[in-house]
Amino acid sequence: KKFSKKDSKPFGILVLEDFTGSLEITAWDETFAKNAALLVPGTAVSINIRATLREESVRATAGAMAALKPKASVKAVRLRLQRTLIDDAALQTIHGLVKKNPGIRPLILEFTLPDGRAFEITAGEEFNVGDERALRAAVAHFGPAT
Repeated sequence: KKFSKKDSKPFGILVLEDFTGSLEITAWDETFAKNAALLVPGTAVSINIRATLREESVRATAGAMAALKPKASVKAVRLRLQRTLIDDAALQTIHGLVKKNPGIRPLILEFTLPDGRAFEITAGEEFNVGDERALRAAVAHFGPAT
């Protein structure tokens, strides 16, 4: 965030980076003010720009901006549970937690035996989950849910 010399209006200098280099994009006062809440480091944003070539460098000015919505993952959620900590009551608790976090991602329960061997069970579609972080946090006391 900077301020113009002429009338002290705020504007922003945005940096677009990839593996090939970087490009500075100027968001002038009105565009900057309207979209300041979107301009947080690490946030995915769509920006229409106007680019001009000046003295062998590119000058880019921001236009319309919109937040990009993250694409929902469809990768299976794998919960690794220590078999020694799982009984019928624990399975009922896990079932309830899964039902509180419904979604489109398949669920795989992997049970680790005391001797280190493991087996897995792929749950049916009615057990598909959405909020993986909440589910992992909720089942953490049943062993490492990785």
